Amino acid sequence: MTAYVLDTETTGIDEPQIVEVGWMAFTTLDDAIPRPIAPHNSVRDYCERFKPSKPMAFSAIATHHILPDELVDCPPSSSFLMPAGAEYLIGHNIDFDWKAIGSPPMKRICTLAIARHLWPEADGHSLGALHYMLNGATAESRWALRNAHSALIDCGLTAILLERILLQKTELTTWSALHAYSELCRIPLLMGFGKHAGMKLSELPPDYVQWLLKQEWLDGYLKIGLERAMAERRGARRA
Repeated sequence: MTAYVLDTETTGIDEPQIVEVGWMAFTTLDDAIPRPIAPHNSVRDYCERFKPSKPMAFSAIATHHILPDELVDCPPSSSFLMPAGAEYLIGHNIDFDWKAIGSPPMKRICTLAIARHLWPEADGHSLGALHYMLNGATAESRWALRNAHSALIDCGLTAILLERILLQKTELTTWSALHAYSELCRIPLLMGFGKHAGMKLSELPPDYVQWLLKQEWLDGYLKIGLERAMAERRGARRA
C-alpha cells in the first residue's frame, strides 16, 4: 500500500490550476506506517512543472517565485495524474492541493488540521512556523526552510511534521488510524467566521445554528460539529 505526501504550487486561490506538483511515496506491504517518516525514506520522489491555461496571480508568484516564462514548454496543468493505486494523500491543508489536482478518489490526511488540534497554543500553524517551533529556532531549521514554497521541499517539510505528529500520538501506527484521527481533527469546536467567530459551537444561538445547517455552502466538517453540538445540548437539557 502506498501513501503520498503531496504539495502543489498554483495560479492562486481562486479556481487554482497547478504550476508545480511534488510528491513523496511511502510504501508498506500492509496498513502499517513505515517509520520514521522522513524525506530520505520515501521510495520515490516526483516533481514537475505545468503550464496553466490562465494567468498566475501576482500574489501566487510572490509566494512560489515561478515565472510564466518558465512554464512555456511544460505540459498542461490538466494533464497531471496521480499514480494508479494511490490510496492516501497527505498534505498541509490537503484539500486545497487535492482540488487543484482534480479531486482524485483518495483518502485525505490533513497535517494542518492535526497540528491545530495537537498544538492549539502555537502562534502559527504554517509549515515554517511549526518547523521552527518543533525543531528549534536554529540555523539548521532556517537552512531547511530556505526553499520553502517549492513543491518537493514542502513535501519534505510535511513529512518531517508528520513524524513529529506520530511521535506525539504513538498509538497511531496505521494509515487507517491516522486517517480517522485526521477526520476527527477536522471537526471544529469553535466558529471560524461571521459575527460569532471564536465562539464555541456548543454556545452558538440555536436559531443561528438552524439557519447555518440549511445553507448549501456549509462546510461538511462544520456541519458535523454543529450537529454534534446541538445533540449534546439536547442531551444536557434532558439530564
